[in-house]
Amino acid sequence: MTTFWWPLQKGIMSNTSTSWKAVGLVIVVFVLGIALGSVGAHQWDARVIASQQRPGIEKQLKDDLQLSPDQAAKVDAIIHDVHAKWHALDVQRHTEWDPKYAPLNKQNDAEWDPKFDQVRQQGRNSIRAILTPEQKVKFEAFLKRIDEERQKQQGR
Repeated sequence: MTTFWWPLQKGIMSNTSTSWKAVGLVIVVFVLGIALGSVGAHQWDARVIASQQRPGIEKQLKDDLQLSPDQAAKVDAIIHDVHAKWHALDVQRHTEWDPKYAPLNKQNDAEWDPKFDQVRQQGRNSIRAILTPEQKVKFEAFLKRIDEERQKQQGR
């Protein structure tokens, strides 16, 4: 009788080992599928976002206004200055306001938005100062379009 059960027991043991290998293989394939799926989703999202982005606002401005090289250099400097001031305001806001009053975001916006708008208006006035009368007309139309887009984004 023992000789009869021995091959059967060996087969069961072999099947158990094989089934553990199969389970391990399924787990490895599952984990690889998750990893590859997340990488693929990330790549897809990056591609979709890149396709939806418009050309840089600075490039649009220069193209719309047909700036001279000297004007373009001055506009670049103004935009750089505005971004630096916005960054400084953002840092100040985060150090002064956020730690104490994080739950009061609407009050935070009410206090800081005018400061950011003031910097925006100063930058726009600086740009207006270097434009020709024809360019100023185009600049105002450009600003109207940009402001409408910003309002739509804030309304979301």
